[in-house]
Amino acid sequence: MAVFYHVVDGDPLDNGSNSQVIEGLRDCTIEGHDGGFRNQAFIGHRAYCGVCKSAGPIVGGPGTPGYSLRLYDATIRAHEAVEGDVVVCKCDRSARIIAVYGRSSYIHDMSGSAVSTANASLTNEAMNAHDQQFRLLDTNGKPRSNVRYKIVGDSGATTSGVTDMQGRTIRVTTSAVENLHLYLVS
Repeated sequence: MAVFYHVVDGDPLDNGSNSQVIEGLRDCTIEGHDGGFRNQAFIGHRAYCGVCKSAGPIVGGPGTPGYSLRLYDATIRAHEAVEGDVVVCKCDRSARIIAVYGRSSYIHDMSGSAVSTANASLTNEAMNAHDQQFRLLDTNGKPRSNVRYKIVGDSGATTSGVTDMQGRTIRVTTSAVENLHLYLVS
């Protein structure tokens, strides 16, 4: 059993030297412990290594969950990055990502197939649940509030609502991993 926190722009790498994730998906944000929203990083997004002074792509790290457990964004055709993923830079040893700012969102690997990089105490209900929330932004990055939407899961379950002042939908919880599709309702 392991918990893997999602990665957002600004998360540091384990080699220090001002190394950090420098890219994330603008339309997919995670709220940090400080109340700030940061762009979620996906496999293929870039991070900067301060040791070799180069930027490289994020790739799945050893001991992290397989792609079947990770959210897939069909728009950019990539899976989400998690703590423990690595950055391919010019260094001999690839630096691992340390999730700091997006720790309100995570993958809980019940299979135990991945090596744990973090500890968390969860209730049985939380351990069996998967959740996701969308945030709508305009082209200038400002939240789109009071927008009617419908979320449809692969299981056929449907949730409807109106985005809040921060452009957020309600958090959808499912008992199994499934794709969620967001539709705007006019």
